[in-house]
Amino acid sequence: ITPKPTRLIRHLLSIGCSTGDMVLDFFAGTGTLAHAVMVLNAETNSSIRSISVQLPEPLDEDTEAYRVGYKTIADASRERIRRVIEKIKSESDLANPAPPNLGFRSFVLAPSSFKQWRGDGIDTPEQLAEQMLMFAKSEKDGAEVEHILYELLLKFGQELTTPVETLGVADGKVFAIHQRKMLFVLETFTEAMIQPMVDMKPREIIVIDGVFLDSDPLKSNLDLQCRDAGIKFTCL
Repeated sequence: ITPKPTRLIRHLLSIGCSTGDMVLDFFAGTGTLAHAVMVLNAETNSSIRSISVQLPEPLDEDTEAYRVGYKTIADASRERIRRVIEKIKSESDLANPAPPNLGFRSFVLAPSSFKQWRGDGIDTPEQLAEQMLMFAKSEKDGAEVEHILYELLLKFGQELTTPVETLGVADGKVFAIHQRKMLFVLETFTEAMIQPMVDMKPREIIVIDGVFLDSDPLKSNLDLQCRDAGIKFTCL
């Protein structure tokens, strides 16, 4: 790995970027551009954001990064960004505070957490019934709730950096964004959760069908309560 010159990149960013800009690095390598952006923000009190994209290319076994436990360039990049954040925070003081919301999110491209309907190969009513039975739950077995949530954020046109609030509602859990204007129910659902959710006056409630545990009356009740309150109800 040949590191890019961080100081030069920081200088170029200071010339070409303004606060609020977004910088995209499609070949992030070990994260030099993200490093430069965070240091520039700390030095100039700017709020430039960056997106780094890197394939999980294997590291050579004779590199220091590999010897200390990082198997891919993407692994090394994530660790570098973590260390830059720690360094900026450790060097901050009252006169030079660390930028607010200093941090990053890392995502790995993966198959969907939801089953994909396949109409080909269905030639008989029995095959159709079997396919429909498979889709009693829309999410794949073993799909992690966090993965489902962020996939749905993308499907509903939201940024992956959207702040997510986790709420305890009755005896269940709800994920909320945009000051609780959009609610996601992805783990469990009970009758006791309906009224507290409606009382939040969200614009939309998104629920995956599996949380109803095949209880059509429970689903219908939530749907009717949402209609009465002018809330859009989406069941996946």
